[in-house]
Amino acid sequence: MACYGVSTRLSAASLSLHGDDKGLVIPPVLARWQVLIVPIVPKKSDERTKQKAHELAALLTNAGIRTHVDDSNQSPGEKYYHWEMKGVPLRIEIGPRDLAANVAVAVARDNGSKQSISSEADVFVGLVQDQLNQVAARMKIAAFDFHESRLRTCMTKEELINALEAGCVARIPFFSMGLDGEEGDKLVHEWTGGEVRGHRPDETAPEEGVLCVATGKPAKFWGYAARCY
Repeated sequence: MACYGVSTRLSAASLSLHGDDKGLVIPPVLARWQVLIVPIVPKKSDERTKQKAHELAALLTNAGIRTHVDDSNQSPGEKYYHWEMKGVPLRIEIGPRDLAANVAVAVARDNGSKQSISSEADVFVGLVQDQLNQVAARMKIAAFDFHESRLRTCMTKEELINALEAGCVARIPFFSMGLDGEEGDKLVHEWTGGEVRGHRPDETAPEEGVLCVATGKPAKFWGYAARCY
């Protein structure tokens, strides 16, 4: 009775919404690895950079940030491509010059932005957490902007049909989200091939006097109708 259908389908929805032509883009809260550290070692004998990478990883791990170090023998470019495809939210690059200057380069997966940050132990974790927070905030804004760009408020049958024909989500006055809403949902499906997918519980009900697009009954909800692809 307490199940709301929360399952792996939510992960699939997130991957579909945020992904780009490079691969996955995963919100930090969902990512298996939130931070990837790549030591850039021009000489195999240079172990100091690798050691620093693992020291930074330990700081992040101890702070509860899921971190992975890729110190494999692949080239930096191969590593970047591999982990970008997997959607790790933040990449930290550190090379000999960065090591000497006590800095590292933070690269955000969502927009590719780069920023030099201090690698000093007393500030590093806070700077990385700030970067992750910025990634999460940008992704949320981008998702809502995309949603709003595909959303049309429809007050008539014709507007509803046109919205779904255009591949959009239709926001319609709807009379019930209970079992008695099936009547209206069948009409929506008959007209458009779509269905009323649900509503936002935090959204204010339509004003008094607004009628359900499907049935003409007093609307109690804003329903969101769309086709399934």
